[in-house]
Formats: sequence, C-alpha cells, structure tokens
Amino acid sequence: MTTASRRLYRYRTFRSVPATLLRVAESVSATHHSVGWFVVPRRRSPARPAKKHNRLVRTPSSLLRASMMIRYEHNQAITDSQFVDLLGRSTLAERRPVDDAKAIAAMLQHGNLLCTAWAGERLVGLARSVTDFEYCCYLSDLAVDASYQKQGSGRELIRVTQSRLGGRTKLILLAAPTAVEYYPRLGFEAHRSAWLIPASRPVK
Repeated sequence: MTTASRRLYRYRTFRSVPATLLRVAESVSATHHSVGWFVVPRRRSPARPAKKHNRLVRTPSSLLRASMMIRYEHNQAITDSQFVDLLGRSTLAERRPVDDAKAIAAMLQHGNLLCTAWAGERLVGLARSVTDFEYCCYLSDLAVDASYQKQGSGRELIRVTQSRLGGRTKLILLAAPTAVEYYPRLGFEAHRSAWLIPASRPVK
C-alpha cells in the first residue's frame, strides 16, 4: 500500500470515507488534492484534532455552469435564428410561433425593450417587452436556456428590465402554466381582472 493509500486508509478509519475511494488514494500526495470531482483532505495529527473536517463532495454540473460569468445586456440586438434557438432551448417554443418566420421577425422588430443574458458569445436568456417606459411594460417573453435555469438568470433579466423603466411603471406578464408558482416568489401579485381576446375574434 502506498503512502497516499495508507493516509486515506487512516482517514477512512476516523471519518468513514467510502472504501471505494481507496482507489483514488494512489494519486493523492499533498495536504489537499483535487481528484476528478473530489477533494480529499489529509488527516490531522491525533494530537491536534481538527474542529471541522472537509467532506468528499461531488460537484453538480449545474454549480459548475453557475460559476461561469453571465453577462447581461439591454441594448444588444439578436438575430431571428438566435431567438428561435433560445426559445427551443428554454421550452418556451411550445407556446411561441417558432415556425412562422414573419411572426418571429415582427416580435423582435416591434418589441422595444430587449434584455439578454450571455455566457461568452452564447445567448442563454432574454426578456422581451413592449412598453411606454413610464406607465406599463408588458413582459411578453422570459426565456432561459434549460441548462442555466434555477441559477437566478430569470430574476436578473427582470431586474435589468426594471432598471430601464420609470418609477411608476408596472410590469405585466402572463405566466406559463409551469411557472405560476415562480413569479409570486419574485414579488409579483396575481391580478384577477385581466382579460384576453384574440385580434381575429370580433368584439361583440
């Protein structure tokens, strides 16, 4: 058994490290070592027991993505294809006319407030709104790449949107069925007297 193996064996005796990790010990030789997804600490001397000990932790891939720098913009244009691609990656494509090129182009052309999130040069989120900037702002699309969801990007996109609006402006949106519990957590209040009618349906 190598020195590193004996060290991990002693650590296992006192800290219950799984036996399968003994195989990792062959590459461990300093005080703290990164071994794949693991951090293996060297056992302290029995004469000076540590008050706290590192635990072996497997790092979720979502946390690694969260560590990437996300850049937020409010004036960066995007192409129709970038828009459609993000809608697909966010699952919002199920409720948007992604197969209608004319509609997609019009959505980008006439939406007058577009806030975006970028991981490097990759578009990973957007908030597209129609607003007068002083009284009301309709947040039509809030889309975040599924790989970057539950990391605060949606919240930040809403904050960037708010930062472009006057103090009296109210932000208005229609929640997707799967997001009805999300917006109250951000401080949105449900409005019970909102009404919809398609432009193709004549007013009675």
